[in-house]
Amino acid sequence: GSAVRLDKKTLAKATAVADKINADLRRMGLNKGIALPGMPHSEELDINDVAKELRDHICQPSVQAQIKRETNAVVTVLGSYIPPGDRKYENIKERLRVSICAASREVLEIGCRKVRSLVDDGMVFGYAAGGTMPYWVKIS
Repeated sequence: GSAVRLDKKTLAKATAVADKINADLRRMGLNKGIALPGMPHSEELDINDVAKELRDHICQPSVQAQIKRETNAVVTVLGSYIPPGDRKYENIKERLRVSICAASREVLEIGCRKVRSLVDDGMVFGYAAGGTMPYWVKIS
């Protein structure tokens, strides 16, 4: 296939229209995140204000891959970390968050529970000596 090239003005207009449609869908409760092809169910969880070590951990590709292996849900990091009280970034879309996508509602719920448990329980993913056996451990 060939790629379609859009100028910046057209791309900005298209992005604005897509943002408006997604905002309307979220307001109606029909779209809670960014869905991936083949994964129509999605939800976003804000991780901007969680502890730095956990926030950094969840953003690691190896952790996202492990969550996918365990739950079949796809975790994607969106946005940027916004320091507390920084008024220039009041738009919620800019805050650091994860999008969790799944092929079914059940898998989405399992994936969301896994990410929430990492945040709530302070769990981090690692490998045993030799790097072949994965495990989860609570950070101090």
